Amino acid sequence: MRMVGLIGREMARVDLSPVAVGTRTGRGAGPLEELDDARVRAHLLRENIEIGGGLGPLKGRIWRIGLMGSGSTRENVVLVLDALQRALNAEGFKCPSGVEAAEAVYKN
Repeated sequence: MRMVGLIGREMARVDLSPVAVGTRTGRGAGPLEELDDARVRAHLLRENIEIGGGLGPLKGRIWRIGLMGSGSTRENVVLVLDALQRALNAEGFKCPSGVEAAEAVYKN
């Protein structure tokens, strides 16, 4: 999950640490204020990728992305990052590829 946080920061080119919430099994990253949280998640759902929204006071403020255990393969990480970039771009937020950042992390 550390990698997803690092890649998210690279894609958004902002420091997400003030709004990042991490556990051993998941990572929350805050959507940028100008993005519609539900629309980005709906775009991902059309590609059969579900990420969770925030609950309670964090509703609309974080996304919960969980790639755990056997589901946390290189292929799945790349699939989610590529789809997330397309969803963000579709909502008008142009960002660099998270796939390239993931490949750089995997090389190390």
